[in-house]
Amino acid sequence: MMMGCTSKKYRVSFDSLGFKTAKTMYAPGDAVEVSYMVGTDMDYWFYSDDVDFDQDYDWQKGVILRFTMPEHDVKIGVSSRNSMTAEPYANQPPEEPGPVDSGGEDDSGRKWYCPECGTENYGKFCTECGKARP
Repeated sequence: MMMGCTSKKYRVSFDSLGFKTAKTMYAPGDAVEVSYMVGTDMDYWFYSDDVDFDQDYDWQKGVILRFTMPEHDVKIGVSSRNSMTAEPYANQPPEEPGPVDSGGEDDSGRKWYCPECGTENYGKFCTECGKARP
């Protein structure tokens, strides 16, 4: 009788495309390694109700999930979101050039609030947005 032929195997499945593993059926106690190539500017969350896994990263394979196969089927999923922050004014020229002055105190030392952004200031220019003191 051949060893391993009678051992029941269980399936590893995924809730979306992009996952890779050497095979889809594993015997209980087998070491399982699943990879998922990630894109830039994205945050990813991997989950499974069936197993706890260790997570690592390999620049050629992407995210690596490792776990020991239990005595039941396992389903792994991923959710993601774009982590880039839109900058709506990125391609527009500034309204006025930024000041050369670091925003330090002027001769008066009086406190003022910037009419543009509301920041409290003491110098000639707003320390937050660079607008000149009114």
